[in-house]
Amino acid sequence: MRSATSMLASGLALVLCGTCHPQAIDRGGPEELARSLVEAINGRSLERRVAILHPATRACMTPETDAYFSWIFSRQLKYTIPQGKYKTLVEPVAAPMDLNKLLYPVRPSHLLRLDFETAPHSSTTLVLQIARHDGRWYEVLACPGPELVAGAQRSQAETERQEKRAQEVLSSAGESLRAEVAAMAKDGRRVDAIRKVAAATGEDLAVARRVVELLVEAGSSAMEPKFVSDSKLLGAPKTDSGNPRMDLVMREVERRPAVSVLNIETNVVGSTVGSSFFLLCSVRELAKLRGDYRFIVKVEKHGRPAQWIVGFLASRNDSLEGLGPEFRHLRSPQDIIDLEQYAPICQMMK
Repeated sequence: MRSATSMLASGLALVLCGTCHPQAIDRGGPEELARSLVEAINGRSLERRVAILHPATRACMTPETDAYFSWIFSRQLKYTIPQGKYKTLVEPVAAPMDLNKLLYPVRPSHLLRLDFETAPHSSTTLVLQIARHDGRWYEVLACPGPELVAGAQRSQAETERQEKRAQEVLSSAGESLRAEVAAMAKDGRRVDAIRKVAAATGEDLAVARRVVELLVEAGSSAMEPKFVSDSKLLGAPKTDSGNPRMDLVMREVERRPAVSVLNIETNVVGSTVGSSFFLLCSVRELAKLRGDYRFIVKVEKHGRPAQWIVGFLASRNDSLEGLGPEFRHLRSPQDIIDLEQYAPICQMMK
């Protein structure tokens, strides 16, 4: 798999090629900027994330600096921020800033802090340096020199090493160790859980911490309510004997950030066209529940049951590779499906 930096760099190219005007961000206070940030992160949308940058910062985005910006964005886009369950705090920048030393293109006037829970007993704070420009609030990032870019590349490489090693440790860990560590984390003893993993595996604390995070993420995903769509509940036509002409069930069996794994249970196929529209309209409903997504990509696996792996996108320009390795062979935009084209049919099927 390509690195997070290279994945995001391809997306940055879309923004750098003369389309660097900000997307529509509602005028208002810094809290509106916070909402735009949450939407960008939850939608895994690089385009939206870039749009909240101050125009002077976006002017610094070049092929020579995209490793630095990609490193910053990749660290943030891994999160899922609970909608309506985050807190914001805005405060003035306390001390004058040395713009030459810090390489800021404009002086940030305030700090925007965004606090949210990543799991029970665990929270994260994102801090943005912001300034008002032309009636709107934007984030101000430094314009990196060669040293900052090189440092970002080293940090990204180390992050990727830790992620790969943590995945390997987790896949080879015994069930008893996984259960014990997950229980510690659930009880709020995350430090003990990290030390337990480090002692049991011989890994450093950074890798052990990521192992614990992966276990917590897996546990949180397992607790989320899963989506089910049943064609029999749509009032589908029946045969003379009273049996439904189409009997399909789409059942979500796994949920990841911006990805759902769906089993398709086929009891009675009915018409091929009708079955296809039922499945696509079901995914359209799920997309709205997952975050009001309009676009998807999907990978179909045939078997019993058949399976769709669906990736949700906020726009056609969102990166596909951030969704996971299953989507590596797909290409944008030809493999992206606009769910709104099925809206009239989906309304008729209700």
